[in-house]
Amino acid sequence: MAKTMKTHKKSFVVTMDQTKILIVFLIILSFISLSTAFMYRVKYLENATQAAYPLTTWQTGDIVEGDGFIYSLTSVRTDTQGIPSYWELDSNSVFLLARLSFKNTSTQKLEFSPVLTMQVRDETGTTYEVSSAPSIRDSLGGPILPGQTVSGEVGFTVPKTMKSGFVIYAPAQADQHIISTAITLP
Repeated sequence: MAKTMKTHKKSFVVTMDQTKILIVFLIILSFISLSTAFMYRVKYLENATQAAYPLTTWQTGDIVEGDGFIYSLTSVRTDTQGIPSYWELDSNSVFLLARLSFKNTSTQKLEFSPVLTMQVRDETGTTYEVSSAPSIRDSLGGPILPGQTVSGEVGFTVPKTMKSGFVIYAPAQADQHIISTAITLP
C-alpha cells in the first residue's frame, strides 16, 4: 500500500491592486532619483562655471586629455527639421548638433550621459540643456569600454538668433576639470 504525504506550502499571491501600487511607487522613485541627479548636475555646472572656477576655453577641433579619457568637439552644425511628429521645432529655434569624439584611456568602463554632463551657453550667458538629436542612429551616449573610441552627436534646442557660445562638458567625476569649447554657429 502506497503512503500519501501532504505538504503545506505557503503561496505568495500578488493582487492586481498591489501590482499597481508597486508600479506607481517605482515610477515615483525613478522620478525622484532622476530629478535629484539633474538638480545636482545643474548646481554643479552653475558653481563650476562661475568666476571662482577658472575655465580653459578650447576651440572646435582641439583634443583635450582628461584623466582617463580624450575628448574632442570636432564640429557643430544646425538642423531645422527635427523629427516630424516626435520632436518638432518652433519657428524661432534650431537644433544645435555638437559632434563629439571620446576615447576611454582608462582601464574602467566609462558612462557618458550627455543629459547629466553637458549644456550650451550662448553669448549672453543663457544656458540650454540637452534636448535631442534629429538622428537617433547618430546620437552619442552610453558606456565606453576601455580603449574604445566613440563619436556621435549631442543635440540642443537653441534660438535661431544664437551666433556663438560654448559647449560645456562637465565629466561625472568630481575631480575632473570642466571643458568649455567655443563655438560659432553656421
